[in-house]
Amino acid sequence: MTLVDREIKEQHDDLILEGYDEKNVNPTSYDLTVGSIILERGENDSFVLPPETTIFIKTKEKIHIPNDLLGHIGEKNSRMREGLWVSGPNYFPGHTTYCFLRVRNISPNEITIKSGDLIAQISFEKLGKVPDHPYNTIPEASFNEEDKYRGMGKYESEYEKRIRRVRDEKDDLSRMQGKIYANILTLMGLFVSIFSLIMVNFSQVQKEGPLSKTYILTINLSLGFVIALFMGLLLLMLNPKHRKASLIIWISIVTVLFVALLLIP
Repeated sequence: MTLVDREIKEQHDDLILEGYDEKNVNPTSYDLTVGSIILERGENDSFVLPPETTIFIKTKEKIHIPNDLLGHIGEKNSRMREGLWVSGPNYFPGHTTYCFLRVRNISPNEITIKSGDLIAQISFEKLGKVPDHPYNTIPEASFNEEDKYRGMGKYESEYEKRIRRVRDEKDDLSRMQGKIYANILTLMGLFVSIFSLIMVNFSQVQKEGPLSKTYILTINLSLGFVIALFMGLLLLMLNPKHRKASLIIWISIVTVLFVALLLIP
């Protein structure tokens, strides 16, 4: 059996310890309001929620669930139609806490959330019997008397490895994308360089006719020196992890080309 409006009003001192407003009482539920928005840098009074983004909010209301009741979080029709998906846990008998609700924007639009907004509703279900162990008597209960957001509470050690694995996979993917990007740029640079060498030699032959070996060698070594400088800088920028090895190879190639240019008679 679910408490109706009259019963919620009669018991509100025991159900809503802080932030109660009789205007928020519905036929079979009570509207919860935003107290603050939980962000990495702290709590804010307002936030513009981008599409496909999830945040947590802390309610203005601090609730208490008597030992013979169970609290259910439900969405508000108006916020659901706006594009917000709000979800929360069941609140067990004996649970005292501010509500920390997950809010996700599933619309294509930005949605502003601010303190005082109606965000969700809670209904109170009457139990047939009182449980042997209410939530406040369980030693490992992580979220009783949660005044500030505790994240995963005592479950953090259990789930941290899974979360770390996802982060590592994301980092591996980013590194792989960087390598692919670097390889594509390197190949494009090599292609352009080879094409430039061919075109320079071809144009010189058309203008000057048959060229001496010394002239051809000078032109090609000069172009090779410039190309090596460019390719070396490119590799240094795109492969910071192997910067030392790239630098040694680059200096070696540039030195050989420079010495070869000096030795041309």
